Amino acid sequence: MRTQTERKHLLGAVFFVLLALSLFALLFLTPKLMGFVATGVTINSPPTFNHSTPIPNQSFDAGSTISNAFDLDDYFSDAESSTLSYKSFGNSSITTTISPSGGNIHHLVSFSSSNTGSEIILFYAYDGQNANASSNNVTVTVNGTNVTTTTESGGGGGGGGGGTRRITKDPFSLVPDVLKLGLKQGESITESFTIKNNLDEAITVTIDFREVAELLSPSSKFPSGAETKENIIIGGKKEKQISLEFFARENLPPDVYIRSISLKSGTTTKSLPVILSINSRDILFSIFLTIQDKYRKLHSGEMLVAEINLARVSGTGNTGVDLETEIRDILGNIVLRDAGSVSVNNTIYIKKLFVLPQDIAPGKYVLVAKISYAGGISVDADTFEIAPSAPGLPWPILLIILASVFSLFLAGRLIFIIIAARKVKDVSQMIAEAYALLRSEKVVEALALYRELRERFDSLPSYAKKKIWNDSKLLNERLRQAYRKIHPEEEVMERR
Repeated sequence: MRTQTERKHLLGAVFFVLLALSLFALLFLTPKLMGFVATGVTINSPPTFNHSTPIPNQSFDAGSTISNAFDLDDYFSDAESSTLSYKSFGNSSITTTISPSGGNIHHLVSFSSSNTGSEIILFYAYDGQNANASSNNVTVTVNGTNVTTTTESGGGGGGGGGGTRRITKDPFSLVPDVLKLGLKQGESITESFTIKNNLDEAITVTIDFREVAELLSPSSKFPSGAETKENIIIGGKKEKQISLEFFARENLPPDVYIRSISLKSGTTTKSLPVILSINSRDILFSIFLTIQDKYRKLHSGEMLVAEINLARVSGTGNTGVDLETEIRDILGNIVLRDAGSVSVNNTIYIKKLFVLPQDIAPGKYVLVAKISYAGGISVDADTFEIAPSAPGLPWPILLIILASVFSLFLAGRLIFIIIAARKVKDVSQMIAEAYALLRSEKVVEALALYRELRERFDSLPSYAKKKIWNDSKLLNERLRQAYRKIHPEEEVMERR
């Protein structure tokens, strides 16, 4: 029995050792999996940023440009001397241009903007295997135009004082930040948005509706009589509500139309996205697309989950429909598309999962759902945002960490098994010694040894106890019988 037990422990130990060695061989001896460089067994290292000499903050006047402000290759490096590519994140109104030169040896950064204010911009460096590193936070400030104000003096003879101040505060804000509405062909709806003046003095805001003109009612006019442009004055710390009548013309095919309204005050220009879903005049089904709040702000490579509900509004029976879903950027470009067919009776619920591309750019996006059937098209849309991704560990390094943790677990488990096997062996030897004492009729010594081996037996894990349970139980019975022969009137051992 002892030989068989030891053989089982040995086989278990060999199994865990072979498993650990196989895992390490898979991770460290497969160049394709680990991304080894061609020159040797070297794991690809991500680019590095020199934090001791961070990229300096930048400042320039609105309407101007900083050309070749700095060279990103002066701040980033790569251990394998890979040619690096760069991206910037965090800028919305400041245009950031990264221009390669000298055969990609230099990457010069330029800034331009007509808007005032400050933005924090991050620069990311990527090597050929998409490992990356990020820069420090670079604050880029666009200075506003100097505005001169005069103060009139009361009475005669006094001179007027004058002064200058620099406007850097965002002059106005928009509520909501996107207009989303749905219509059938031939229908109209009035929608409003609010412009808030953030300054103490009055501002003039020019609203340009040219891009949404085809989506507005032909009767839409403004106080000045203009159809596509309007100048409005908003008092200091005041707000102005703008109402528009949207109209789904019959000649516009059913679809989701992504447009924008441009607003400008001084050197600050903003865009208000307009997302209009136009359905067929006569529809069999209504479609409702919903993105839950927890999926409205994601990072590249993450999962977008959307819920689609179809409900019959006319007709009966099962109807086959074609379902198309698209992810579009705010300019209407298709980023991702999926198509399929479903059969609908009265209602149906569909959950759609989208794995966002790793190279999708930060910004606002529109998810579009469209169903087509005999005689009509129904559409709906919802919005979400891609946030800049924080730099992470390259996946080969993550695999190494996971392999190390797993190997430590295996090693700990193996040590535990070896220790338990040693204890089982010791208890087995003590059982053999107890039998030898019984054969020599040394019952008292055998009882003392049994008490000691029981303490060791109780400290064993459950699976190890099973291996010597029968031996221990049989010894217990033999000791009882031997003790009763000597002291038939006593019962000193509790049956275990």
